[in-house]
Amino acid sequence: MNPGGSVFAESRDLKRELKKYKRFGNHWKRYKFVQPLAEGKKVLDYGCGYGLGALILKGWSEFVGAEIDTKALEWARNNIQNIRGQTKFINAVELSSEEFKQGFDLILSFEVIEHVTDPIQYLKFLYGLLGSDGYLAISTPNGAFSSHNKSLFRSKFHIDEYNANELNDIIFKAGLKGSLYVEYRKDRLDEFLLRRMQSENKKAISESKKEGGVKVRVIELFQKYLNSPGFYRIKKLEDPRTSIYSYSTILALISK
Repeated sequence: MNPGGSVFAESRDLKRELKKYKRFGNHWKRYKFVQPLAEGKKVLDYGCGYGLGALILKGWSEFVGAEIDTKALEWARNNIQNIRGQTKFINAVELSSEEFKQGFDLILSFEVIEHVTDPIQYLKFLYGLLGSDGYLAISTPNGAFSSHNKSLFRSKFHIDEYNANELNDIIFKAGLKGSLYVEYRKDRLDEFLLRRMQSENKKAISESKKEGGVKVRVIELFQKYLNSPGFYRIKKLEDPRTSIYSYSTILALISK
């Protein structure tokens, strides 16, 4: 498995880092989606990045973040590990130790399966860490957009991207059953966003002749508006063969 795609934490100011992370509203929305399953539970966040999920989720009894990015792990240990109850951040390889064989009530693995060479074994491994009545929640970019064309992948670190039907097939081949969901941006806001960005672009052009000045304004607007959590919705996907919302994220909720 290879790293990539993490939102980088740059300071010790947790409020600032959470605010920045929230701009990537799709990730924030996923943690909120599983919130009802986390209350009073032992949670594993596999591929936790900088560990901010431990702050977004509420009410868990124990939180273990697993990551292979050493820089992210160091930041999580220095800034989060000692401020929220039973919180621990480990290298993902440590999950094979006896300490974690007792099982987790909820396992999260957002935007990881597209980084692994054997997605079936990856699912079996995580499922094996679940306790009785536990839940495994995973997410991945909808491969309906890229159609296995690596030049269209959302990250150069992705090994492959799967559409809903392919993800459903992987889950079935792993001997598991799950419900699929699609996370998408509210389409009715697209026209508004386009008009707003065009308007701000004109202001930037009139204020500065520097090309870099224009680019900065567009990027800031994209992060502030397009990625706001309020712009995202998650709904159950009844038919995994559907190709709607191609530029979206597919989630799977697998129960023990």
